[in-house]
Amino acid sequence: KDDEDGDDVDSVARYNSRASADMEAGGAKTLKDGAPADIVSDDGSRHDEEDAKSVKGRSAPDTLPAPGESAQPKHKHPHRTWRDKAVLPPSQREVGSYLVVSSDAIDTMAHHIALIGLAVFFAYWTKRALMELETLNDWLIEYAFLSGFPLFPIAMLWGGVVQAMFGSSIDRGTMERISGAALDFLVLTAVATTKTTAVADSLGPLFILLVFGIAWQLLAFFFIAPILLPDFWFERAIAEMGKSMGTTATGLMLLRMIDPRMETPVLEAFSTKQLLNEPFMGGGLWTSLALPIIAAAGNWAVFGISLGFIALWLVVWFFIFRKEKLGPMVQYKFVKEYNPMD
Repeated sequence: KDDEDGDDVDSVARYNSRASADMEAGGAKTLKDGAPADIVSDDGSRHDEEDAKSVKGRSAPDTLPAPGESAQPKHKHPHRTWRDKAVLPPSQREVGSYLVVSSDAIDTMAHHIALIGLAVFFAYWTKRALMELETLNDWLIEYAFLSGFPLFPIAMLWGGVVQAMFGSSIDRGTMERISGAALDFLVLTAVATTKTTAVADSLGPLFILLVFGIAWQLLAFFFIAPILLPDFWFERAIAEMGKSMGTTATGLMLLRMIDPRMETPVLEAFSTKQLLNEPFMGGGLWTSLALPIIAAAGNWAVFGISLGFIALWLVVWFFIFRKEKLGPMVQYKFVKEYNPMD
């Protein structure tokens, strides 16, 4: 056995010595498993010019591979697939939620889902009560004033009540996990249920509305938003543009694309704003009153009311919210000191 081991050591030494001499001479022999190719092989055949260029000027490595090992250098940054990019390595994983109730009583996730269900339950029956009140008046029935009121703002209001009652047993991280999953399903269903055949008979008026609507949205996004918004103007503006050009789910989808980890305060501010916005706009009080006002006073009356509210909010911004803006009045480039994360 000792003789056999000695023969193996001698063979490895002879191999390394020969390979080192070959590489110093310009590459006399091809090493195994992808090592530098020789210009002249053992059988006398000559390699092409590209192999010669790749070998020229290459020095011998500090440690030569043993027989059967690869001589190719290991890449410091190997190619990453989409799966590698989507799945976080263990060193980069963060705590997503905490247990706030005893597992002997109820699971933490089930507890939070139950609280959400409680808010939706009360919101649903509030909407049913409004629909029953609508049947008491013919004018309300004709314009569907109460039945057209959206369920979303009612659920948000009841959510605030539930949070005030059970706030000590609510974990923010768990709620963010549930809201993130719900938002993904909401965006998916909103896109999948979009009906394109419903507007086939009104392509002309629809085209005019699209042209002027898109022009106004682009004007507001590129010129008005950088002036009016206090910080993170791009994130705030993209959410508002998505909501104005589509639905609230569209705005949240665009915001999630540019801020997937919710590092900016935009989502929280957007949700808080919706508490005040949805009861009036986007299917709320103003949406329900617009058609009756048009029928009674004409289009110019609604146009004048809209301009009046725009002027009112511009005055409020000029005297109150303008002072909260950090840095120059117009800033397109992101500056960290003007956009604090906390």
